[in-house]
Amino acid sequence: MPKEVISIHVGRSGSLVGVETVARMCLEHQITPDGRRMYHSSHRSGCSVFFSEQPSGPALPRSLFVDLKPTTLNEIRTGDYRSLFRPEYLVSGSMVGSAKTNNFAIGKNLGKEIIERLMDSVSKLAEDCDGLQGFNIYNASSGGTGAGLTSLVCENLGKIYKKKHVLNFSIDSNYSSPGQAINYALGLSSMRDDVHINIPLAKDAVKKLCQSQLRVKKPTGANLYRHMARVACATTASLRFSNSQVNTDLTEIRTNLIPYPSFKFILSSYGPLTPVRGSFREKFDAASITNSLFTNTSVVCNAVNGNVLGATVQYRGDFSPDDIARGRNFAQGRIKFVDWAPTGFKAGHMQQPPVNVPRDETKRLTRSAHMLSNNSAISEMFVRCADKFDKDTDRLSNSTKMSRYTGAGIELGELREAREGLADLLLDYHEVVAGDEDEEEEEDDYPRSRL
Repeated sequence: MPKEVISIHVGRSGSLVGVETVARMCLEHQITPDGRRMYHSSHRSGCSVFFSEQPSGPALPRSLFVDLKPTTLNEIRTGDYRSLFRPEYLVSGSMVGSAKTNNFAIGKNLGKEIIERLMDSVSKLAEDCDGLQGFNIYNASSGGTGAGLTSLVCENLGKIYKKKHVLNFSIDSNYSSPGQAINYALGLSSMRDDVHINIPLAKDAVKKLCQSQLRVKKPTGANLYRHMARVACATTASLRFSNSQVNTDLTEIRTNLIPYPSFKFILSSYGPLTPVRGSFREKFDAASITNSLFTNTSVVCNAVNGNVLGATVQYRGDFSPDDIARGRNFAQGRIKFVDWAPTGFKAGHMQQPPVNVPRDETKRLTRSAHMLSNNSAISEMFVRCADKFDKDTDRLSNSTKMSRYTGAGIELGELREAREGLADLLLDYHEVVAGDEDEEEEEDDYPRSRL
């Protein structure tokens, strides 16, 4: 019997992606917005991983939503899928109006007011599971609530459910607003030991995909969240459908993709991304779709030039075995593996086709592919963050604004440790690619904290 996964959606971005993800899963398992089950046996398989099924009641998602402000959760309470979410699994704080929570320290401190109630709700969801395998956490990793409150949640999960896996869909920004890089680095440092798999979903990368691939001139938040949900559902499809051949549970994902705990950041990509009015001449064979996976990444980076520690591709839909073999060969020929893992690649196929949700930007197709790769190119994201971190801390240290952090309980030593963590991570990726022949040169390449 499939083992269950509990999803925890933190903050506004995490919650809105969460609702889109639940909506897409409902379509894949033929569950109506009020929880009625319309499926036949092929759709029922694996539904219990993310849904609690009662013999005479509705199928309800094993999902928990939490935010420091009630605004977003009120939208969920009145939304199309409101019947699926029980009141005890919508946990909100008391902040109202324009009160600012875009600070890691504030997010974590205010989170302490609701963490006990939150963990009680997690406990109720866990008691309903026969074999809980872990948690999926969705959050905006550079926001105050997304970073601060999520770090508190992960800290408590690590204490109570220490043997369970934690997969984090981290919704990343381009660190354009002051303090976002600091929030990200503090969250990364705080959750270092409590998150085992991290799949970044960068807003700037998804925005570019919407513009270049889906022909959406001015993507809105809804456009971005729908694509992030598309990637999240593609990632979890192998956990939900029994005919999957690869990444059938969170343990296998870790085994296939993460050789060492520090290399837990996984690059995700999805294809094809064809607009609703796309050309009918476009090729949808496995090799062509596989080729699109190298550009349709959810993080802005040069994936083709990166060194890969491990990769998996999941094909969905009406592919033939020969077509799958051609797609697999194409992927293996294009991926540049590290020397010590020259065959770190697996591919699987499931018959269930992808689905489209209302207002979806993509053409309805009968096949798709999704790739997860432990690719050194993802380190480009940490380079950008480290650079913005230094600029932010330089600016804050020359003003009274540093008290926004220090006055809320963050010590300068914690900021230094967070910055050191970014430098260590970049050094680890450099050693994977180039080896550690000249440690002094590597130290110069990745400067430490200037605090």
